[in-house]
Amino acid sequence: DAQKVRLDYWKKFPLWGKNEGEVTANLSAALAEHGQDFRWLFDRLGDEQSRRVLTAVVRNWRYYEMEPLERVADNENDDYFDRALLHCDENEVVADLGAYVGDTFLSYVKNYGSMAYRRYYCYEITKESFDVLRRVTAAYPRVVLRRKGAGAAPGVMKMETGADASAHGLAENTGAAGADTVDIVPLDQDITEPLTLIKMDIEGMEQAALQGCAGHIRQERPKLALSVYHNFEDIWKLPRMIDEMAPEYRFYLRYHGGDAWPSEITLLALPPEQNNKEG
Repeated sequence: DAQKVRLDYWKKFPLWGKNEGEVTANLSAALAEHGQDFRWLFDRLGDEQSRRVLTAVVRNWRYYEMEPLERVADNENDDYFDRALLHCDENEVVADLGAYVGDTFLSYVKNYGSMAYRRYYCYEITKESFDVLRRVTAAYPRVVLRRKGAGAAPGVMKMETGADASAHGLAENTGAAGADTVDIVPLDQDITEPLTLIKMDIEGMEQAALQGCAGHIRQERPKLALSVYHNFEDIWKLPRMIDEMAPEYRFYLRYHGGDAWPSEITLLALPPEQNNKEG
């Protein structure tokens, strides 16, 4: 039944809590303590579809209702790339954080064309995914691959493979024999040229990565396409952080599915010049 599907999902992906009790406690705290933050976001959202998405997500958290989410699902656009909102051309310099196996890159090319970027940076930490990413992007020019993670400050992450090969944790003993480690870098230090688009899907590390690219956001006002479903906070916290860096951004939410739980929720944060293109 639906409850068992949710329990199995939480067990496989313990991002919201390690068990049902912890998920419930975290969810209750999110709704009880951050009502003003949710209201702030509701008032700042740029269109009615975004407000419907936020309402449906909160209703799901509160009542476990899936029907409102199904009604607001975007079945016409790919994740991140609502072309009515997000306009890209040959001048784009893209940072794709959590590039996985190149699925977002291929989606970008499908939506905007293989000439619609000046440079495309791909960051991916998992070796198996990085190997596929290298093969997928090999035929395309101006793609820069970096097996690194994005964070608020320089560091090292130790990869811990288990039942879910995508699992990972911070390194405590990076000198351990056979340890598979990757560097964690702030984007402000790792990419020196101006950025026009930053995408993030990095399993709950989005807040740290956003701190690490605050310089790019303040100085260059890139378009932002961020996953905001990995916890009960990012959906309002990431817009708050962006607003503190550059208060003129406009925010949009899009929902792309999830049978057991509202996953694939994307925040599009667009600078003023991008907003003006909406007509």
